[in-house]
Amino acid sequence: MITTAVTAGLSCRWVAGDEAYGNDQRLAVRLRQLRLGYVLVVAC
Repeated sequence: MITTAVTAGLSCRWVAGDEAYGNDQRLAVRLRQLRLGYVLVVAC
């Protein structure tokens, strides 16, 4: 959904996610590719 929103022209500079998303390395890689800042919670 993030890729779709960004490619559609949504003005977005950063993303936040809970630990369900924080452990997904593919998400972090994709956010960097899209040049978005992000804060993702990582389970301890």
